[in-house]
Amino acid sequence: MRTFWDSMLGTGKPNAFRKEAQKQIQDHTYIKIKNYGRTKWIKISEIVEYCLKSKAYDFKQPTVSNWFKVAGMKAKVSWATHQLRKLGYPIIAGGGRKGYRYADEFCDDVVEIWQDRNRLWRREDLNVDKERASDLRLLQKVIDKMKDKEKKKKLMVVQQQYQKKRKKNEED
Repeated sequence: MRTFWDSMLGTGKPNAFRKEAQKQIQDHTYIKIKNYGRTKWIKISEIVEYCLKSKAYDFKQPTVSNWFKVAGMKAKVSWATHQLRKLGYPIIAGGGRKGYRYADEFCDDVVEIWQDRNRLWRREDLNVDKERASDLRLLQKVIDKMKDKEKKKKLMVVQQQYQKKRKKNEED
């Protein structure tokens, strides 16, 4: 049985279409963040523009356009970055609508980025232990690949700060 949202897509196989569109958005998000996110923060609007200008997949088809109107690109890009983090890519979301960064061992200000991310977790009131654990796992991957000894030591200090249990009234 087709729902109203399926009919908005205008395709006979909405599930296959959704799956392919999500895969394409995830691929384009990864490419944009990896290529440009090591030096600056990439906003969601820049990722959306990159997806829409892409030649690899025709995002200007009427069915795709309808899908974006229904689903919303911001949610799809957020989903894509979450999936990429689950796959082990060191993508960090910044606070205050900064966007995303690719914080691996080749990033110049990798220590500052991870410290800022840790400060954001310390201010958060919600139960974020699972996301912090994910950050810790990604940070460990970056530390393992780091060749610069000085940056590696600084990242290990940041990692130790991550591992400290957060108190309710702690201020950074």
